[in-house]
Amino acid sequence: MKTTLKIFAAAIMLVLVGCTQSLEEKIAELEETALSTNGVLLEDVGAQLVENYCLYAEQNPKTEQSLQYLFKALDVAMNMRMAQKSLDISEKILTEYPDFEKCDLVAFMRGMIFDGMFHDVNSARKAYEDMIAKYPNSELVPSAQNSIKLLGLSDEEIIRMFEAANADDSVEVVEAQ
Repeated sequence: MKTTLKIFAAAIMLVLVGCTQSLEEKIAELEETALSTNGVLLEDVGAQLVENYCLYAEQNPKTEQSLQYLFKALDVAMNMRMAQKSLDISEKILTEYPDFEKCDLVAFMRGMIFDGMFHDVNSARKAYEDMIAKYPNSELVPSAQNSIKLLGLSDEEIIRMFEAANADDSVEVVEAQ
């Protein structure tokens, strides 16, 4: 009976390892396809990449490869404007991998997701403020602070702000000469 259980356990392990390998191969194939499309990520390829990256991370929790795949999944999901998926992946990274060296970037990206995809100014502000509070020494703090200032402004208002700032800079340069 013990021998049967050992054989059964070994068979399950082989199946699991085989699934992981085939999933890694599928991801590699999808990545190769994505790279061969002249810089244009096809929607179906991107969606498959995101799902397979996340599936790998689910099947292999707490591994470095899973973390790298989740970060790639976040990047692809954001570029494909998969709002809820982007938010879910960012939350998973921040909660399950709190020591990840790019957590400040992931937290910043949450602000971008709320602002640019959900158009939720209050949630974006909170995400940026949380990022600043949790990662006060991050080089992204000034960007988060600037993003907060721009929340809720139309493109035209932002352009006018930059034009006014550039005009002020021009005056300073002329006065300095």
